[in-house]
Amino acid sequence: GRRPSSCDYNSIYKAIRASWEALGGSAPIFLWQLHHPNEKATPIAESLRAARKAQEEGLVTHIGVCNVDMEQLRRAASA
Repeated sequence: GRRPSSCDYNSIYKAIRASWEALGGSAPIFLWQLHHPNEKATPIAESLRAARKAQEEGLVTHIGVCNVDMEQLRRAASA
């Protein structure tokens, strides 16, 4: 899918929806992963709230993160 130019809520949600639609929109994306969170611009919790909304709507089955340290992971888990 398309990589969002920003990790804010709206950009993440729109990117997930666009990917889901590009894949036919009939089944959820098995794994959506936030590869490069930029917490200087957007808190990781905000990015993951958008992914959780997509998950609740059935667009995504699993959410992952990478390139984060333990403190970011703790914040992500509490989002």
